[in-house]
Amino acid sequence: MAGSETNTASGLDLFILSADSTSNVVSVEDQPPPGKPTIRIEMENPVRQVLHVSLSVTRSAALQVGVFDVMGRQVAGGRSPKRFPSGEHRIDVNVEPLAAGVYVLRVQGHVDGHPQGISRKFVVLR
Repeated sequence: MAGSETNTASGLDLFILSADSTSNVVSVEDQPPPGKPTIRIEMENPVRQVLHVSLSVTRSAALQVGVFDVMGRQVAGGRSPKRFPSGEHRIDVNVEPLAAGVYVLRVQGHVDGHPQGISRKFVVLR
């Protein structure tokens, strides 16, 4: 692995970010306290036409998946939550209509009453 970093957000949530320079896949994995539900995403970066996102949830959850520009405007994805059963899921987001630049993928919702959210930057190339 090219790099691994652990961050503490607000003193409670721990995230491990790993980047593999040969495959350009970024993996973000929640490391919450034992028993707390988690959301994990993996995605290619950069992308040209379709952003392929692997989503893993430890428990059934209603999640909203969106793509935002650097000004915070939602430019792709659903505006209402969708139910995801526990397990692995694949989400394909068409980014072809978007201009080249930096965007943010945001997955948020509630898992067993616990608010969860992950945001990851990615680059659209033309």
